[in-house]
Amino acid sequence: MTNEHLLARINAELPSGIDWRAGALSYVRAIFEKRTRAFYERYSCTKPLNSVGADDNWEPLLAECVHYLQNFVNMVALLKMPPASRWLDVACGGGWVSHYLARFGYKTFGFDVSDDMIELARKRLSEDPYLDLSPDSVRAMFASHDIERSPLPDHLHARFDVAVLESALHHFFDPIAALSYIGDALTDDGVAVIIEGENRTGPIKPEWLAVMREFDTLERPYPRVDLEAIFRAAGFEYYEFVAPINGWFSLRSPFAQNANVYLESIAAAMNMAICAKSPEPLHRLFGPDCRRDSPPESPLEPVRPKHQDSENRDAENRGAENRGLKSIVNWFREVR
Repeated sequence: MTNEHLLARINAELPSGIDWRAGALSYVRAIFEKRTRAFYERYSCTKPLNSVGADDNWEPLLAECVHYLQNFVNMVALLKMPPASRWLDVACGGGWVSHYLARFGYKTFGFDVSDDMIELARKRLSEDPYLDLSPDSVRAMFASHDIERSPLPDHLHARFDVAVLESALHHFFDPIAALSYIGDALTDDGVAVIIEGENRTGPIKPEWLAVMREFDTLERPYPRVDLEAIFRAAGFEYYEFVAPINGWFSLRSPFAQNANVYLESIAAAMNMAICAKSPEPLHRLFGPDCRRDSPPESPLEPVRPKHQDSENRDAENRGAENRGLKSIVNWFREVR
């Protein structure tokens, strides 16, 4: 399958007649108009430690904030990168990932297609007195860039040890081009961390279609088979899907007795992966027996309904997944 055919397959279900790039460029200003600049600046500069409010919707909002934090901590703990490491924050938004990485002492560079987002990211880091960064240093840490249209500047080629795509890849109309250019910015043994949401097993949910039509922003989860094809097409032939287990549990609880079942269920339900252009980085992280991709020539299977033998385990997580989905959808509608 050619990249053109793969891209057509990925985008086949998207609503028609929408200028996705224009939607990304106007997104922040639309929020400013809807909820004021002060509201969104506060949200952006405190994410993911946002106030969950005092209304009845607080629980899914709390779960969402905790989810961001857990993914970040799990990433840093797994990679164990030395202090001199350089991190690329892809589609950085308001810069919270770069901010927390900088607190660890890592060197970071973040980019986003939106000038407004870059302004917010610079504001966030410049207001942290403990980073001790000059205005010029903060400015150099972020830049506006459309990674779907062109690679990063030459001086950033093969420069980064880690690229972080936190809730980012599904926002690209052409994720193949974006991920290919990101690969060019990595060192030979660098890794890309892909943190996505649900592993889609059927058509795009009506809730996501409604968000896309209403806000001109791409919110389409990938089926695992398509995501793997994107990795290969972009030059990441080696990848490992991962899953989290977070929390404190009594050893007498049913969860503790069935943790392996929970882990398998989460791994199947969520798309989170570590990708590399060579096997060595994954061997370092997961050992020599870590999974490699299927042969590049293997055909793509169509998206199919869930197999019966996984339905019971999927049902255990469906409530939490739907609560998270509803909280995000409601937040979009509230701020716009």
